[in-house]
Amino acid sequence: MLKKNTDIVVQRIDLSSKFSNKESDTYKIFIDKQGLIWIYDISTSTGIYYFDPVKNVLNKISKSSPVLKLNSDIVTGIVQDNSDNIWIGTDHGGINLIDKKNFSIRYILNNENDSKSLSQNSISSIYYDNMGMIWIGTFRKGINFYHQISLSLTSLSTLLIPIA
Repeated sequence: MLKKNTDIVVQRIDLSSKFSNKESDTYKIFIDKQGLIWIYDISTSTGIYYFDPVKNVLNKISKSSPVLKLNSDIVTGIVQDNSDNIWIGTDHGGINLIDKKNFSIRYILNNENDSKSLSQNSISSIYYDNMGMIWIGTFRKGINFYHQISLSLTSLSTLLIPIA
């Protein structure tokens, strides 16, 4: 961590012991609006860590966590919405949605009988745009998007009209 308004490093966090592949170079970070630093490694199945720089505490969330549990430890992306929910894209676990107000979690998954559900549970990318849309790329099942006003997921493929 850098000292404010300087280039002086005041704290260094070594995460190599936290991940099974100690030679990994695929660490990804996301800093949420409240200043928590979310860290994951796309090449391992270790879940996700979040670091609170104010309390100087590093916490892990995974399938084996005692309270807050991911349904897949392979994290592929993370965003935060306007309600401060944390959206964690996973491989084979869909979206793990963390409500930061009460630190609860729910899962957004594919339901083959519901066209408004996630089209695939393997998430390859997730993006939050400046209009409040959450875009979700899936493995071989296209793109989904979500907006709080619609309160449902929509697959981009259902909106496209084939050209004859």
